[in-house]
Amino acid sequence: MKISGSLLLGSPSAARCRPDSSWLFGLVVLVSAFLAACGGGGQSGVQPSPGGVTVEAPTGLAYSTAAPVYEYGQAIPANKPSASGGAIDRFEVAPQLPAGLALNPTSGVISGTPTAIAASSAYVVTASNAGGAATTRLQIEVRATPTAPVGLTYREPNTTYFLGQAITANTPTSSGGAVLAYTVTPALPAGLTLDSQTGAITGTPSALTPAASYVITATNAVGSVSFTLLLSVEPLQIAPSSVVYDTVKALYVAGEAIVTNNAQVTGGTTSTFSVSPALPSGLSINAQTGVISGTPGAIQSEQTYTVRAGNAAGSAQVLIKISITARGSWIASSVMPESKYAHAAVTLKDGRVLAMGGYFANAFNSESNTAFLYDPSLDSWSAATPMNRKRAELAAVTLQDGRVLAIGGEGAATAELYDPATDTWTLTGPMSRTRSSMTATLLPDGKVLVIGGWDDNPVDVVELFDPATNSWTTRPDRLAVGRTQHTAQLLPGGNFILVAGGLDMGPGLLSTTAEIYPVSGGAPEVIPSPIKANFGLSAQLADGSILVLDDQNQNSARFNPVTKSWSLIDMGSRAFRETLTALADGRVLRTGGATTATAVVYNPDADQWTAAAVPPITVYSSAAARLPDGSVLMTGGVSGGVAVATTYRYVP
Repeated sequence: MKISGSLLLGSPSAARCRPDSSWLFGLVVLVSAFLAACGGGGQSGVQPSPGGVTVEAPTGLAYSTAAPVYEYGQAIPANKPSASGGAIDRFEVAPQLPAGLALNPTSGVISGTPTAIAASSAYVVTASNAGGAATTRLQIEVRATPTAPVGLTYREPNTTYFLGQAITANTPTSSGGAVLAYTVTPALPAGLTLDSQTGAITGTPSALTPAASYVITATNAVGSVSFTLLLSVEPLQIAPSSVVYDTVKALYVAGEAIVTNNAQVTGGTTSTFSVSPALPSGLSINAQTGVISGTPGAIQSEQTYTVRAGNAAGSAQVLIKISITARGSWIASSVMPESKYAHAAVTLKDGRVLAMGGYFANAFNSESNTAFLYDPSLDSWSAATPMNRKRAELAAVTLQDGRVLAIGGEGAATAELYDPATDTWTLTGPMSRTRSSMTATLLPDGKVLVIGGWDDNPVDVVELFDPATNSWTTRPDRLAVGRTQHTAQLLPGGNFILVAGGLDMGPGLLSTTAEIYPVSGGAPEVIPSPIKANFGLSAQLADGSILVLDDQNQNSARFNPVTKSWSLIDMGSRAFRETLTALADGRVLRTGGATTATAVVYNPDADQWTAAAVPPITVYSSAAARLPDGSVLMTGGVSGGVAVATTYRYVP
């Protein structure tokens, strides 16, 4: 094997493997809501009270200032809540508000005088009654010096009111410094008033007024911010013409209060908002303002919701999409009998995991032929019969009949079959050549296609294994270029394989192309690839597209097999020789890396990566296998320059 610059060929020993650069992955965990004793985890709807009378839960909780910046030692203006649904019995907040501030448990008003500097932090307010609870998130900061208000907006920035009809309060939201006073220029239409303390516009229009601009200015001791409303008063009611939300495609995290999603309506005044189907558990919509808030309770794939804003004359609607992910958690499992890295691990038909081969120490001559079985029901390891020869940098695949095919490895031109029923290994017919760091793909007919690898140089030879005859056939059609440490995925339909990433020994060593290799024969199609990966990793997604990682930067890419095109997705961080595992719910877990303990989850519906729970150790060159319960078993690897036998389970 060879090292060229920062590119690694083969086993990641201390002498052979080093990351291109170090990076730091920060995980920000939002504050979880402290739920009221009555109403559970942010549930909504109508619930029976102990006396048998049904009580409607609060919904759509929000505050007039969602992200205030207060000044140390100065009394704050009251930050008042609004909500729809049932009457609220009690308000609570977690964690405790900055020193000097208090939440009125009856009214929900936040007031007081800050007595200590406080960094910007999230606080979750819960409003509850016997029917349930609603939550919302505030982002509060206390500074030593005053801050001007910023980001002033109104719930209805462009609206038509109707003569003699009382309006629903048009309320502002802002961030930055607390607002001490609101003013308007010119005067509002007759019958309407602006509350100088809260900024709310209320009243009953008493005169027809053509559409005109009204500038609302929010002021405190150090500055001001303005917002222009377009208002009119007409004799006949008209329906809302449009409704839009701050976020129309949202990805939320289970157990973490969401950033309030605000609605803005144009056209006629909205008297009520509704949503169909019901929002995910823990989220609710304010029937008067359309605000969506709360704390989602469980993972869900992307769903579409129709929000309607209406009045007696009609309604407007908008579609919003919501998917919910989770951070997951890590559980320590029993330790393997032997340290391993650059090994293989596969899940058997009975749910156990077979870990085999690899290196047992951080040295070139430490190849191993040992194999061990993990039983998830007992959380225990037991020794399996050793392989017939030592194999590191091998490939392994579980066949359709339940046996396991272990292929190649450093200096190996052989393969062998493991039978779990008899705990025996049997050599297959000979392969055409030595190879390691290759890919093995199980085909729909039960055969296995082995592509590329390393044999003093990247290999372009493709071989097919037939379990029925226990024999290998060299395919006449080679790769367009030899590849090693690449990745391969069977495309939908089972007729083609995407081969991407890895090293091809061309200019720069890293491959800049991908190949679509025909399973039934024929020359592969070479296509451009945005992925440059020293160690290629990929996973097939539920829609048939392929997720491929780039370990040279923090990009990943999604390959569309229909259009043969790529789209880039920023992972937020990069890692070296990590693992990639498709989860049972369609998400994908990336974990491991040489410099930092990190894990992230790809959410295909939202096309975004989110931070997962931090792994217990920094480790790379592990092997991962998904268990029947959906958890992922991480086995062995290198940590702190030493081969380890530790195992952990990631629970999604």
